[in-house]
Amino acid sequence: MPLSGLDSLLQESYSKLLDISDSIQRNQDNLVQQMSCITSISKLLVLMMCMKYRYSNQEKVVLNSYFLTDFKEGLETGYEETMDASMTYLLKTCLAKTKKNSVVLNMSTLEIPSSVDGLKKHVAMVVDRLEKGGRVLDVQSDHNERK
Repeated sequence: MPLSGLDSLLQESYSKLLDISDSIQRNQDNLVQQMSCITSISKLLVLMMCMKYRYSNQEKVVLNSYFLTDFKEGLETGYEETMDASMTYLLKTCLAKTKKNSVVLNMSTLEIPSSVDGLKKHVAMVVDRLEKGGRVLDVQSDHNERK
């Protein structure tokens, strides 16, 4: 009989599907936990910068938005590429070394980076330029004037 092993094949397939779904759930839970850690670290970093550089509440709000302290992982874009685009935007606008270097960027597509080395470098550069007296409100005021 050709269908004699069908019940054991179905049982094995069902068991594998359950194992895979459990693994997916564990990975999703891990992702939520890791995003919570990342956003907590971002909030701490912003808070420390605001205290050190004596930023106003308005500057704190702006920094929170650029450091993605309320980021929700989505299907379209991930944290790394969004954060890198945010840091690049700051470096090319209000934190540019000279106003001549300040440009408006068109970042319509975000790509998944092959490593986080570029992101680490951009975050370090932003913090360094803030340390040297850079301000983040310049971008906001320039953006509002254009509207």
